[in-house]
Order: sequence, then C-alpha cells, then structure tokens
Amino acid sequence: MGDNSSSAAALDATPPGIVAIEALRVGKSVLAQAQCRQVVAVTEFYDLCCDEDERRGINPAHSGSQTAVEVSVALGMNEPVVTAWIDLGLDLRHRLDGTRVAFAAGRIDLDQARVIAAMLAGVSDSKLEQLETAILDSRSLPPSKLRARARRLIARHDPDSIAHRTTLAVADRDVWIRPAENGMAYLDGHLPAADAHTLAMRLREMSIHDVCADDPRTLPQRRADALTALADSTGHLTCHCGREQCPARVATARTRRAPLIQVVVNASTLLGLDDLPAHLEGYGPICADSARTLAADGVFQRVHTLAIEGDAGGHVLEISPVQKTHGIPVTYIRNTATRPELTYAPGTALGRRIRARDGNCRFPNCQVSARLCDIDHTTPFDHEDPATGGLTVESNLACLCRRHHRLKTDGSWTVRQTGAGNVEWTTPRGDIIRTEPEGAAIELAQNHIRGVQRSRALRLLTERSHDQQDEVYLNELQGRRGRNSAPRPDVPCRPGNPELEERLPF
Repeated sequence: MGDNSSSAAALDATPPGIVAIEALRVGKSVLAQAQCRQVVAVTEFYDLCCDEDERRGINPAHSGSQTAVEVSVALGMNEPVVTAWIDLGLDLRHRLDGTRVAFAAGRIDLDQARVIAAMLAGVSDSKLEQLETAILDSRSLPPSKLRARARRLIARHDPDSIAHRTTLAVADRDVWIRPAENGMAYLDGHLPAADAHTLAMRLREMSIHDVCADDPRTLPQRRADALTALADSTGHLTCHCGREQCPARVATARTRRAPLIQVVVNASTLLGLDDLPAHLEGYGPICADSARTLAADGVFQRVHTLAIEGDAGGHVLEISPVQKTHGIPVTYIRNTATRPELTYAPGTALGRRIRARDGNCRFPNCQVSARLCDIDHTTPFDHEDPATGGLTVESNLACLCRRHHRLKTDGSWTVRQTGAGNVEWTTPRGDIIRTEPEGAAIELAQNHIRGVQRSRALRLLTERSHDQQDEVYLNELQGRRGRNSAPRPDVPCRPGNPELEERLPF
C-alpha cells in the first residue's frame, strides 16, 4: 500500500509537460505498431491473391496484380499507396529484418520505414546489414533528416553503388501536374539533384534581384511568379511596386549571373584517381561523374581540412578566396584567420570554416542551409568583458537559422558544444538531443580515413599520363617531394603527422 502511494506521489510530482510529452511518445509508438500490422496484413492478402492467380493458371509475372485495386476499393485508399505498402511489406519480409523488428516494436513509424526501404534499395548485399544497422542506430529522426542521414551513410560505406543508383534514378526523371483547390495546381518534378538546385537558385536570384524593395509580394510568391516567367519566354520577373522609375526596371538590361550551386569534391576525384562521392550543398552525396560534369564550368575555392584517424569528426582549417581560373592549385595556403577571439563578429575565414563544417542549421531536425544561417556564439559573447567567456572561436560557434537562433536566445532551449563540432541541446522538458556537423568538407575528410589510401593515388599516378603540375601537386599532398622537385621543409604533411587534405568546392 505504501509503495502504491509513493508511486502516485512521484507521478503527481512530475511536471505536466513531461507527462504530456511521454504520452505523445507512447501514442506514436502504438500508432506505428498498428501501421506495421496493417502493412503486414495487406502483404499477406497479396500472397493470398498470388496463390489464387497461380491456381487459375495466370502468368506468374502478373500474379497479384489486382491486389491493389481490390484493397483500394475495400479501404478507400489510392492504389499507388496500396502498392507502396505491398512493396514495403515484401522488403521487410525478405531484406530488412532490422527495420521490420523496429517497425513492429513501434520504434519507427510507416513514413520512416518507407524511407529506409527506399534508401536501401540497390545497395550491395554485402553492405546491406551494416547500413541498415547504422541508420536504425541513430536517434528518432523525421523522414527528411533520416533520408539525408541515409545518403551520407551510403556514400560512406557503399560508395560504389551511388553511380549505378544514380543512373537508374535519372531514367525516371519527369515533371507532372496535380490539381488543387480554388483554381490552383501542384507542379511536381523528379529531377537530377544538380538540375533541381540550379532551377531553385535561378528562381531565388530572380525573386530577389529582379524586383525592388517596394515589391509587395512575399518571397515565395515571387519564386512562383519567376517560374512562370521562365516558361512564358519573358525570362524576367516584373516588379509590382507600381512606380514609373522603378530601379529594377532600369536594370533589366544587366547581365544575369549564373545560378550558384556549391559542390565539394576531393581533388583526387577531379583528377580521376578515384571515384569518391562528392557533396552537393542542400542535398548530400552525388556520384563522382556528376561532380566532374559540374566542375567543368565551375570556379574553385580550396578547402583545407585536417582529418585525424580515430577522431569522430574533422576540422576545416581554411577556405581560400574564389579562384577565377580553372584548374587545381599547386601550393597550400596557410590559415590566415587573423581576427581576434575577443571580437564579436567572426572573420571571413572563420565564418567560412564554420559554414563548411556545419552544412545546415545545428538545431535538431532543421535543414536550412548553413549559408542562409546566422553564426551564433554557443556561449553568449560578453560585450562588456569579452575575455570572461563566449569567445569568437570555432569551438564556440555554430550555424543557426534565424528562427532557431531566436528560440535559443529566448533561453527555453539550452545548448553546449561537446567537441569536434558536436552540439548538445536540452529541451524545455529536460530531454538531451545531440546533433553532429553535416558539412561536406567534414564528411569528405572522413572518407579518406575510412580507407582511401594515399599509396593508391601515387600508384595510379605512375600508371596514367598526367602533366608535371599534377605530379607536383599530388606529391605535395602526400608530404613527399616529387621526382624533379626541391625539398620543401615547410610542407605540413610528414610521416607520422595527421594529413592535411585539400578539397575543392565550386
């Protein structure tokens, strides 16, 4: 009796917010278990239909083809949804044991299970179990973040499958229209990632630079109008400010710059010495051939990273200014960040390093690109006495979008950095959520630690015909002197020291 009363007292002492959050978690788990049972039931009905078709002598290639029609009528569902459930159920039964167990236990829901199944389609059988375990080992993520994490893990553990998967996916590219309410429609598309980002950046450029500050439309409205302007041969977004002397109209004859998309790729990949995946900002890993195609018309910046074996993260040492000429530079550029720690605003070089390290807003589940974020002091900068804490250094800076920057400043969520760019958030209810840096340079630095050996690059160099500049470059990257080069005592790559990598975003 006493135990029951003490338990009741402890429950009464729990803050209502924590009780409510826990109830939501339990409810989501129960719903996920019900979804799993529904998928299993539909898949078993598909088996029943296949057996009936076989007994009727129907071609096995068409067995069960009417299952989706029958279920959609019975349950009031769209046929493509039923078909997707059947495909998922078969994957869970034959390929994805770990995902099936997690789904049945309510640890993941239907949307998360579908993402895992879709992302693991086409990976090599030898890597399937390892990748599935790695994806499921992460904290619970919404489908969009789970998809991005799966891309990075596949690029890390099964890079050879990316080119094949890309070739198959490109064949399914399309654009289509779906009706909506109130005289509107949805325009959807399935495009190569680089093409989609090129289109998105073109619309952004038009919606910002083709109008003046008095245009009454919102940015999303201007983007939609810009897409129509591209299609109706206008090619220019008309400003709606209503002024006769609108500065945007006067500037219509100016030369429009190309859309900006950023790709980070290993220098050795551009030279053709390996086929490591590159990283498209705002998307994730892309195959080496796609990166080389984009690089042909790009301008370059050098990203120097430090990757240490055994270190879970990586370090961006320096990002050079944009190189106006094509090609791979030969010499290293030292880290020239000279802004002091006691200055509030990060210097240009430090800001570039933070954005290259983080990739996105560091708030849990946020995918706003780092280039659109503020650079926030994790421990607030002390304007009265900067030396007392909150220094402007890499270990105290992180990218936050404006919305989550304000939320952090309000103080309801607290945050601290735990090293190697990792950030630990505490929710208002006391939950701990950790986020890792997702920048391309960090990921590519770790790729080399995971098995890309320098000896292979040098061996391939001797087997292929490269000009002297490439040979000098690779020898300097190795910390060795070239066959015709003078010794360089200041090269930072010496035997026994961590390797200084060079990356090229363009």
